[in-house]
This record gives sequence, C-alpha cells and structure tokens, in this order.
Amino acid sequence: MNMEIILSFIIMSVVSVILLVCGIFVYNGHTGLVHWYHTANIKKEMLPFYAKSMGKAIIVISIIMFIFGFMFLINIPVLYSTIFFLIAFVIDFIYIYIIQIKYNGGMFSKRGS
Repeated sequence: MNMEIILSFIIMSVVSVILLVCGIFVYNGHTGLVHWYHTANIKKEMLPFYAKSMGKAIIVISIIMFIFGFMFLINIPVLYSTIFFLIAFVIDFIYIYIIQIKYNGGMFSKRGS
C-alpha cells in the first residue's frame, strides 16, 4: 500500500477526531468554540438547543471526513470519494445554514446587535 495514501488517511483521521471532540463539546453546551458572530443574536434560553444542533452538525462533518479518508485507504477512485465528500459536505452545510437562520436569524451577526 502506498505510504502517501496511509499518511492521507492518518491526517484525515486526526482532523476528524479533533472535529469530533469539538462537536461533542459544543453539543454539551460549550458554545464558546463557535465564533461570536454565529451566536450573538441567540436568546440565552435557546442556546442549549443551538448547541445540540450545531454539535450534531460538527460531529457529522467529522464522520464525513473520516469516511472520506477511509475511502482513499480502501482504494475507492478519487472521483467517487470527492463526489461523496462534496455532496455530504453540502448537505451538512445546508443543515448548519438552517440552524443559523433558526437560532441566530442569519449566518452572521453585527457587533453590538
């Protein structure tokens, strides 16, 4: 097996574990890991619901990245792996966008709002 493929899998696995840990922290209410402008307009009583939703989205991204790396490891063609990654990432980004609209009123907030 090509060492470059193994190294790619290891890097993707490490990044996915880091994102998984961050997702778990956010899911458990540590919204400080999310930029201030994504949470500025969220009411205090809605913050736990936002944290759970955003935590799930981050965990899904970590799983997508791990699967993407694993697809290289088992020699799935790069085109198929990339198509999987892009479709899964876009779906998760749409989910994040919906979360931001629902809880924050938009993707970003103005300072002082």
